[in-house]
Amino acid sequence: MSYKSLNFGWEDLGYGGEIIERIGDKNYLFNLYSLSGIVCDGNYSGGLRCYQDSELGFYSTGIADSCDYTYKWTGIESNSINAHIKVYPNPASDWIEIESKTNKS
Repeated sequence: MSYKSLNFGWEDLGYGGEIIERIGDKNYLFNLYSLSGIVCDGNYSGGLRCYQDSELGFYSTGIADSCDYTYKWTGIESNSINAHIKVYPNPASDWIEIESKTNKS
């Protein structure tokens, strides 16, 4: 089965996805087109790699060499300054208090 057309009110987006019976869409878990600006998960793998269950057996789409996917963080380093900042109360309704024990800005 194939399907096409998403309408978000401001533009028509075509999506030529393919649904595999009893497995689902080959490209997106929630059938969201990547160029629409809507991303349900930033940890994006590019489509269904493999599927396996006791009834259907093993199915591979062939989009990758492996069924495993590991997201590699880039550009994020730990910051010890977080231990010196308090923000409260949590949850807040009308105001929050920010307390800092450092001179860094």
